[in-house]
Amino acid sequence: MESSDTQKTSGGTDLNIEELTIEVSHRCNYSCIHCSSKFIEGHLSPDDIRPLLKLLQPKIIRWSGGEPFKYLSRNYLNLIFNIRLKARQIVTTNGYYTKQIFKLYEYFDEIRFSVYGVAKFHDGITGIEGSFIKTLDNITKLIEIQEDLPKPKVLITSPYWN
Repeated sequence: MESSDTQKTSGGTDLNIEELTIEVSHRCNYSCIHCSSKFIEGHLSPDDIRPLLKLLQPKIIRWSGGEPFKYLSRNYLNLIFNIRLKARQIVTTNGYYTKQIFKLYEYFDEIRFSVYGVAKFHDGITGIEGSFIKTLDNITKLIEIQEDLPKPKVLITSPYWN
């Protein structure tokens, strides 16, 4: 590896990509009817991710999954961020892991919450009764504590069927 901030390919080309999506794990606490993630095991460790971040030098990093907050922690993110990236950090969550979201929100420039529709429809998609209300409660709490930080965003997601 080169010691400079910008890595190069064997042909000498700079690798400053615009955006990188990291699927921390396919595992999730929900059982969404459209998702195959519940059948895939394993997750990425910081050691899996760091070399690629150094090589690719993305301007935007999107954290997704399954449910990223199922595995993300301060220790995990500190191990990632010790390589001093200047990338914009975006995470998409189902909004279930309240404690993790509130412990880690400062690591992210943007938090996106997946919503599938109004309560009955959303809960039917996720397979978790009350998941819609829990997500909305966490969005509201995050807005209240963030003050000058960017507000959370809601991602209305298609359930992938007719």
